[in-house]
Amino acid sequence: MDNMASLSQAFEDSPEKVNAVMAVPVTMNTDKIGVMLVHQTKKYKQMEERDLHRLQGFADQAAIAIANARLFSELEEKNRYLTKRNEIHDIFTKLSVEGNDLGMFTQTMSRMIGLSVLFVDLVKDEWYPRSESSQDFSGERLRKLFGSLATYQTLESQDERKHCLYPIWNRSMLLGCFVVELGRPLERLDYVVLEQGSAVVALEMMNTHSLTEMYYRGNQELFNEIVLHQEPRQLEMKLKRFGLSNHAPLFVCILQLTEENSDSKRQDSEFRRLISGIEKEVGRTNLLLFSAQDKITLLASAADEQIQDRFVQKLRSVVDNWSSLQTSLLFGGVGGLYIGLANVSKSNDEANRSLAYLIRRERPGIIRYGDIGINRLFINQDPDEIETYVRDVLAPLRSQRGQSGELERTLKTYMAANRAAGLTAEKLHIHPNTLYHRLRKIEELLGLNLDEPDEWLKIYLACHLSDT
Repeated sequence: MDNMASLSQAFEDSPEKVNAVMAVPVTMNTDKIGVMLVHQTKKYKQMEERDLHRLQGFADQAAIAIANARLFSELEEKNRYLTKRNEIHDIFTKLSVEGNDLGMFTQTMSRMIGLSVLFVDLVKDEWYPRSESSQDFSGERLRKLFGSLATYQTLESQDERKHCLYPIWNRSMLLGCFVVELGRPLERLDYVVLEQGSAVVALEMMNTHSLTEMYYRGNQELFNEIVLHQEPRQLEMKLKRFGLSNHAPLFVCILQLTEENSDSKRQDSEFRRLISGIEKEVGRTNLLLFSAQDKITLLASAADEQIQDRFVQKLRSVVDNWSSLQTSLLFGGVGGLYIGLANVSKSNDEANRSLAYLIRRERPGIIRYGDIGINRLFINQDPDEIETYVRDVLAPLRSQRGQSGELERTLKTYMAANRAAGLTAEKLHIHPNTLYHRLRKIEELLGLNLDEPDEWLKIYLACHLSDT
């Protein structure tokens, strides 16, 4: 029908004027370009085989011309593409040489693509620039999405806007992700911008990481010197750049991540994300911080215990938030607050003891050494030895004669109520006379007198240790 319409237009809507048609194919190798036709309206002469050969020769020349024009157009387009690609590369190289931050890279990419582009640093959970879209694509959501996928994805936000999520990898480590709002489909050069920009941003992030590692290594060496308390005057001079003073009260905090079968790259990524969270919460001034192996150590200053407590509360919020989102367990210990560098070693030892206390009891969280209480006496005790002590003391109450643990529960409730009979009976929902009968039975089975201080202490420790 298209051909008939063209024919009608050519012959003033009178295609019947055509008396004869001669047609030949226009081809180049196996490429079928089209058909060349000659229409005869007045019969001056009969069209012959010779005319057909002439037309085919002309069609072949036309095919060559068309093929050459196509090749030229393709080469011209490819040249424009390569030129543009080089320009894109030069722009990002210049940005890198000038030492621009991730925000400038993101703004440049947005300008080059002509679409809204955001970048999320998944190491620090920071967005460039800040945007409402960061609520739609949280760092945790992106980490789960690209946990098994290495290529870009297209997703919709809560308001049904489409976005292209373009991840940045360093081998198996997910560094970040570009979020492009798709006001139109991405074109070939748009992907070039994302590809080139991603490579430069990945390099910048790894360079920053290397510098950070060197910085933490220096901090660790300085902290070890402080613990050994070598050359105090020089140490005090070095501490000034951290906002710390030998004459101010100082304390040590130690955090530890524990996760079975965790690969080193994933653990390294988690550590950097955790450190970033700590720095956001407690700041980066008046603080000496470093990471080593599976621990993060902080040396901080506080004018009094109330300020120290506020600092610990901020750390506790980091720990609680981490525990709610991550699979790895986070434990923290805090040493005492002491004046002078000479006492940093003592605070460090207390922080390690507090940390060991939580890990041994498998209780994620953070605790100050002073809050451990009487358990400080048993931190370094062999758990098997403690268990043997508890079993030796309370074994009679766990037998059939001890009513299969009922008397043990009565004794522990009695101890927890500070031996107040009325309160104990109320908690156990029994009559006071029943309680006195049970207490006499307990004394009989254990062979002791609860009114004797030494024997009472023995029982109290056994009850306390069995619960902690």
